[in-house]
Amino acid sequence: MTIAELNQIKKDRKEQMEEIILKKKLEKEAQYLNSSLYEQRQLEAEDLETLDAYISQLEQILEVDNRKRSYVFGYGTIPDKVLSLVKSIKYLKAHEKEEMLLSTGLTEIIIDDLVEAFGMTAYFSMKTETLVPEVPMDIDVTKQLLTEVMTKIGLVSNVSLSKFNEDNVNYQYKKASVKAEEAYEMTLKYADKEVNYEE
Repeated sequence: MTIAELNQIKKDRKEQMEEIILKKKLEKEAQYLNSSLYEQRQLEAEDLETLDAYISQLEQILEVDNRKRSYVFGYGTIPDKVLSLVKSIKYLKAHEKEEMLLSTGLTEIIIDDLVEAFGMTAYFSMKTETLVPEVPMDIDVTKQLLTEVMTKIGLVSNVSLSKFNEDNVNYQYKKASVKAEEAYEMTLKYADKEVNYEE
């Protein structure tokens, strides 16, 4: 066999493999496009667009006098955004709240109920320079109300609420508590330094 013949065999085999690989890729893509996972991802993308539109409207309201919206983390992308939206709406001025309620289709009652059930992690208040204690979450009620809210605002995907379990909730509360205590201790140290400096 000559070198030219060997090179031709390599070339032919490479072309065959490229065809096989392309065929496999197309088959995998077709399987994905026909799968329930693809459908769920598309529905999730639709939900995120819906939520981002509401949040954008909220931020436009808040930026008038440089206020910031609430943020929630640790329970999944969509649940976090829904809870952030609901908590922010709760503390709007009356006319602003009315605007957001009309847009979202929510009521003050369900917002108040969800915020109460969701509770609150401990935090350090810069305003009062004190530790604000946590308010425990009612996990079951939170999940029920969150499902109702997601339906009312027009979300269409099958949103997982699996992170609303005791282990994760306890972890989120513990993490927030440690952060709050660290902020409090730093403030005390800073205050002590100021006192010593003045003396």
